[in-house]
Order: sequence, then structure tokens, then C-alpha cells
Amino acid sequence: DPTTYVNGDPLTNFTIEIYRDGANVASVASGTETYSDGGLTDGQMYQYTVYAKDSNDSLSSGVDVSAYAGGSPVPAAPENLSGSATTTEAQLSWSDPSTQSDGTPL
Repeated sequence: DPTTYVNGDPLTNFTIEIYRDGANVASVASGTETYSDGGLTDGQMYQYTVYAKDSNDSLSSGVDVSAYAGGSPVPAAPENLSGSATTTEAQLSWSDPSTQSDGTPL
């Protein structure tokens, strides 16, 4: 993480701006590296964009992430699919998914 501007001035006077679905939901002080966003709807997907904003109100490029509140409502695909066939029958086998599509527990 840089500690100075290109001109050598210390990079200490900035905030982190947090947007959810295009609306600013929080500003946190420099040095803060986590944020918890409450009051979400279970199963709803949210898009977050995080920016750094300096004392001149200049915004950095945004960094995006999407997340489902409570985890994705969609299960992951079955795994380890295999199959064999005879002249009159196909036999398939697989492992059931153990997580949702985003890795959260079923």
C-alpha cells in the first residue's frame, strides 16, 4: 500500500467511500480495512463498489464485488459426473453439491 503521493506528500488524509447498488452507504476513515453492511434482505444480491477519496474530493478507480445476503440461493452443480452405457441402458452417477454456487453452505 502506498504511503505517499507521487509528489512525496504523505497519503494520510483520505476516506474510503462504500457504495451499494450505486448509492453511497458509508464513508470510513483511512486505516479502516473492513466494513459490515447491515439491514440487508436474505437472498438478495448486492453490488458494492469501494473508492478512496482524498482531501481534494478526488476518487480513485473503484473496486467492485457482488455478494448475496445470506449466501446464494442457487446450489452449486453436481460434481464428479460419470456415465456408462449398454445397448439398452445408461448409468449415471454423481456427487451431490455441498455448497451454494458462491461457496456458502447449502
